[in-house]
Amino acid sequence: MYCGSTNGSPGTLSRCRDALRDALDTTIAQLTAAYGTSDPAQWTCNTNNPPGQCNPKNDYIHFQAVGAQSTDPMHWINRPTFQQVVQFPLP
Repeated sequence: MYCGSTNGSPGTLSRCRDALRDALDTTIAQLTAAYGTSDPAQWTCNTNNPPGQCNPKNDYIHFQAVGAQSTDPMHWINRPTFQQVVQFPLP
């Protein structure tokens, strides 16, 4: 929701507040349905979570096997730009 002017009609603070509240209520309802509780402390993220819940396996880094050796997937890591890996296609 854009809270500035759109199509010549100015946005209003109350309209923005209502849109934000509706978005938060919808998100809370979806998380409550997915995790079976409205307690945010119970909305945990682990590899044993069923579909529809947070599962860090979805963010694993997968490696492409080259030769006879393979590497297991690993947890995603926030790498600074100077540590990024660049892969060049083989000729």
